[in-house]
Amino acid sequence: MKSRKLTVLSWKIIVLVFVLVCMIAALPSCKSKEKKKEEHYQKGMTLLQEGKLNEAIIEFKNAIDQDPNFANAYYQLGLAQLEQDQPNEGYGNLIKASELDKENLDARIRVAELYFYQGVQSGNFEKAEVEIRDILELDPQNAKAYLIQGQIFAAQATRAQQENNQQEANKKYESALTAAQKSLEFNPDNAEPHVLLGQIFLAQEKTEEAKQAFEKAISVDPQNVQAVLSLASMAFRDQNVSEAEELYQKAWEIERENPQALAGMGEIY
Repeated sequence: MKSRKLTVLSWKIIVLVFVLVCMIAALPSCKSKEKKKEEHYQKGMTLLQEGKLNEAIIEFKNAIDQDPNFANAYYQLGLAQLEQDQPNEGYGNLIKASELDKENLDARIRVAELYFYQGVQSGNFEKAEVEIRDILELDPQNAKAYLIQGQIFAAQATRAQQENNQQEANKKYESALTAAQKSLEFNPDNAEPHVLLGQIFLAQEKTEEAKQAFEKAISVDPQNVQAVLSLASMAFRDQNVSEAEELYQKAWEIERENPQALAGMGEIY
């Protein structure tokens, strides 16, 4: 009986030793993967700084091969792919990055922007609203999140107007104004909230307030083509052709392939 107990104990010891040996043998492989992923990632970052996007993309993919849960690699890969005009792949990897690292707010902001643009097409802003809510819970002073929130409310207001629901439209416009003002509160040097305010005022037929908002946007960022085009459109509508011509010309100089600038100049000439 005693001999049998010793045999069982011996086998347990053998199994334990075997497991320990396997774990120790696996350690170099784990360390090797960790080291390799960091090497690929850092090489990718260096290539990014050198403007070598294709090579950087390869390195970030290699890093992900070593660690399929490497959030930062997905993030940088997504950004590089967007720079390379690969939106499907880029946003896909940014979504993955945001899922792996909920505190990567830049990735989540970009995902929220994607969901917003999808909402403009579909009329359903639920995914964008949820993302923005989560971001603001993590960072209640995130100016970009408030800007996107304002854009969502403004788009919903426009849709309500189209459906002849003026009460709902007014409610959404007020929410959009509040969000745009919050965005400015946390980042007063950004022209985009001023553009949004101008668009809201214009939709509410408050032309003077709209004009002031667009002019403020240009004073913050003279290269903001949307603000310049909005003023040009207002001038043309008011039959101030010389001012409209000057503004469309300015917009064209900022962004020569802009279709709205080209169309506006075409109407004048």
